[in-house]
Amino acid sequence: MTLKMNTLECIKKLIIEYQIEEVSFVLSTNNDIFKDAIGKQNFIDIFGLRNIYSQIHKEKSNSELFWPSDLNFASLISYYLNTKIKELQMVFEQFKEVSVEISGRIYDRHDNSFKKIYHDLVCVKRHYLN
Repeated sequence: MTLKMNTLECIKKLIIEYQIEEVSFVLSTNNDIFKDAIGKQNFIDIFGLRNIYSQIHKEKSNSELFWPSDLNFASLISYYLNTKIKELQMVFEQFKEVSVEISGRIYDRHDNSFKKIYHDLVCVKRHYLN
């Protein structure tokens, strides 16, 4: 995540001014961009999506070796959200006077509920376990 310094200062100011203690990334189970990234990739030529699609497609290929298909979609969303959480944590590490908890959730429209994402240890590092 490459944010300009003035953007970081604005984020810092908002966190302090509004006493923000938690930030959550949320992706819906019916997110069209995410579903397209693991499917036909019709939107790949839209500016900025090629790299995201590549990352998601690579993780999809890896996860198919380890996860049953019914858990695969939640695993892919969790992987992506864990990646975004890590990126934002690196940004927040620059703010010594700010302490913000960062989490991720999957919104299931059918159940109208928010579900926890799979833990980073399960999603990101599962391919490296011996």
